[in-house]
Amino acid sequence: MSAVIAYPSRYLPSVTRGLVMFWTAVLPALFPFFFFTRLLSGLGFPEAMARVFEKPVKRLFKAPALSSYIFFMSILSGYPVGAKLISEFYKNNLINADESRKITAFCSTSAPLFVIGTVGVFMLDNVLFGVLILVAHCLSAIFTGVLFCNIRPLSVAGTRALPPPKAVDNLIGDSLDGSVLSVLSVGGLIAIFSLVIDISSDLGVFDLLGAGARPFLIGLVEMTRGISELAKNPPSVPLTLAAITSLVSFGGLCIILQSLTFLQRAKVSAAYFLGVKACQAAFGGIIAYALGLLLP
Repeated sequence: MSAVIAYPSRYLPSVTRGLVMFWTAVLPALFPFFFFTRLLSGLGFPEAMARVFEKPVKRLFKAPALSSYIFFMSILSGYPVGAKLISEFYKNNLINADESRKITAFCSTSAPLFVIGTVGVFMLDNVLFGVLILVAHCLSAIFTGVLFCNIRPLSVAGTRALPPPKAVDNLIGDSLDGSVLSVLSVGGLIAIFSLVIDISSDLGVFDLLGAGARPFLIGLVEMTRGISELAKNPPSVPLTLAAITSLVSFGGLCIILQSLTFLQRAKVSAAYFLGVKACQAAFGGIIAYALGLLLP
């Protein structure tokens, strides 16, 4: 607040840039997924998927069968759709607090559209790198889920019935209302973090560990901006893949807070979620580094 009051001409445009990025890049990509996942949930699609994937999900993650729908929607849609679905399932009494924490361990992922398109094609100018980062990222989510879900396995019940489908007109209206409110909360965090990064950069926070660590430190706060900085002056291929995959898997504080906006309604604590994302980042970095060593 002091920085904005003292230097409004410097920092008010930071908020504007965050809102412009949200309006032009995030909103078009995120809003349809928020809407359609809510619509599919109301039509009973999660229950159909649960019947198909019940056995592999229970054996691998020791988690409820309904988590298969959350997992696939998270993989397809990206942050923070998985967190939003966990919150909705908890609100509808389809999962309990213990189950929501376990599902969180493997249902927090970035979207293929972002990883391959934005990171691989536009930032790294290499589709193969984007594919390798996506593979390592998805494997890191699975490994993290297996680890966290088997530390204290759940006593998994059978597939739980969803509420009866709503009338289509009510369902569409409810889906629109819920999606608009959810996506606006994401936009607010993006705008605030655009401001926080510029203030922190001017204060030299990101230079404390040297210029080489600056992109990674920025990425720990805001993933996309950090990856963009890293792509401008990348280290060796294995290190580049490892660093970017770690950032994509961790998500940055901006995405973590976006997810916690929903997860805390499902009784998932911030400390637990940070532990999940740190573990996922470590797995992702190790796998990506190994894949990078295999490249000619």
